[in-house]
Amino acid sequence: MAADRTSSATWRWLALQIAQQGLYSGQGYLRWASEVGVLPHVWATPCPRWIPIVGVTGWEIAQWTGMLGVLAVALLFLPGAAPAGFNPLVIPVFVLALIAFWGLGIAFAGVGLAQRQPALASIFVVLIFTMAGSTFPVAMLPWEVRWVSLALPYTYVIDAMRHTLLGTPTIVPLEVELGVLAASAFGGVLGGIWLFNRIANRATRRGLIGLYT
Repeated sequence: MAADRTSSATWRWLALQIAQQGLYSGQGYLRWASEVGVLPHVWATPCPRWIPIVGVTGWEIAQWTGMLGVLAVALLFLPGAAPAGFNPLVIPVFVLALIAFWGLGIAFAGVGLAQRQPALASIFVVLIFTMAGSTFPVAMLPWEVRWVSLALPYTYVIDAMRHTLLGTPTIVPLEVELGVLAASAFGGVLGGIWLFNRIANRATRRGLIGLYT
């Protein structure tokens, strides 16, 4: 029983690591570009400013996903480490979750361009994922604060991931969670690009590019 709990915790951690690769890669790239002095050249490129961010973060996500995917495959061959059975919904759920978190990461990348303390945004993201059930089921929360979790779309994204991987009960019918997941993936990327552009344009007008990244 203890081994089963350890295996479940390992797979849940690995799944979240894969799905959340898009969260911080954009901000990390902007910080690196600022430190080495290439950010002004990136900004002067005659193309929409979100395109380099999407390209760089997409490539980094692909690399990390590949490395963690190799680890996941290796775990399948360890005695007692593989989850019982295989739900074919695992792959589309994780792809959509990765895209949804990627969209949030694109928006998050713009925060460091115009904020003196970008660490506050990191704390905000951690709080969102904690309330969304990344570390414990939201059913453990008292009703006074559980409504916040139920209002977050990422709660249903994480819940669908947990269900397809570990077979746990879902908060709402799986069909509803899959709909929220698809909407979060599509709307997250479009909303992330829109918000990044808004912040980037404001930071450019105020001469803040490279100051806080």
